[in-house]
Amino acid sequence: MDSVQARPPKRRKTKSKETPAFYHVMPPEIRNEIYEHAALPETVDPEARTFKTVTSEGNIAPKDTVQSFFLDAVSESGRSSLFERDVVKITELTQEVLTLVMPGILFQFSTPSALEVFAETFAAHSNVCHIVPELHIELNLANNLSQASLEELAKFKATKLPHGRGIQMHDHVEKWMLVIKTLPKTTTHVHLVFSHIWRDFRELRGLSKKHGLSERTVTFQFRTPSIERPDHSFFEAQTMAAVKDLEVAEQAGISEEKRAKLVKFGCRGFNSTRVRGADHEAIQTDKGK
Repeated sequence: MDSVQARPPKRRKTKSKETPAFYHVMPPEIRNEIYEHAALPETVDPEARTFKTVTSEGNIAPKDTVQSFFLDAVSESGRSSLFERDVVKITELTQEVLTLVMPGILFQFSTPSALEVFAETFAAHSNVCHIVPELHIELNLANNLSQASLEELAKFKATKLPHGRGIQMHDHVEKWMLVIKTLPKTTTHVHLVFSHIWRDFRELRGLSKKHGLSERTVTFQFRTPSIERPDHSFFEAQTMAAVKDLEVAEQAGISEEKRAKLVKFGCRGFNSTRVRGADHEAIQTDKGK
C-alpha cells in the first residue's frame, strides 16, 4: 500500500496589525526615524524650490522661505516611488508614515493621465487615514505638448487669433485641471511650472475659475525664456492673476498703445485697472477684441 505523504503545515499568515505593535512601543523620535529611512530616498538630498505667490492684497511676492523637497518623479503609468515602499502598504502605519513624510515630497508629473492614476492611488491610501496627508504636486501645463506645439507657443508674432488657439492650448490645459480638481482641496498644494507662457489670459482665467484652481493653494515658477523680452515679468503677473482670479498691482498703468500692441500679438484677458489719484476712468479691457 502506497504511503500517503503528509501535507506540510500551512504557513501562518502574519497579520499586518501585529507589525505596528513593535513600532508603537518605541519612542516617537526613533519610530519617525525608521519611517523616514523606510519611505524616503537614501542616496539623494532634497532640492530647493523658490516659489512666487500672489498675496491677498494682489501683490506678487516670493515665498517667505525657500522650500526643499525630495523629488518623486511619477512615471507615465502613474507609479510613485513612495507608494511602492513596503512601509506605506501596512494599513495600520499608513497615516503615521504619510503624514510624516509627504510634506517633504514633491510629486512631479509629465502627463494628465499619470496624475489621474496617481490621484486614484493617493485616494486609496487616504481612505484608511483619519487625517488626509499634505500633498505637494509639481506640473508644467506645457508638458507633453509636441515639439512643434512648443515652438508655436514660444513665438511672438502678429496673429488675429488668441495665443495658443492654433494648437488647442485651451483643451490641453483643461485636461490637467480636470484631474487636479479630483485631489483634496484643503491639503493639496499645486506648484505650477511655466516653461512657456500661454498669453490667452482670458481663457486661462476662465478655466481656473471653472475647475476651482483659483480657490486652491497655488504657487508659481517661471523659467527664463531662451529669448528675453521686456514684457516677460508682465506676462508672469498676468498669468498669476489669471490662475488666482485676481487683479495684481503689476498690471496697472497699461497704455492704450501698449494694450493694442499686445492684443495684436495674441494676448487676451487684460483686467481693467483704476489709476489711483487721477481724475479719469479705468483703462478699458480688451474684452471683445
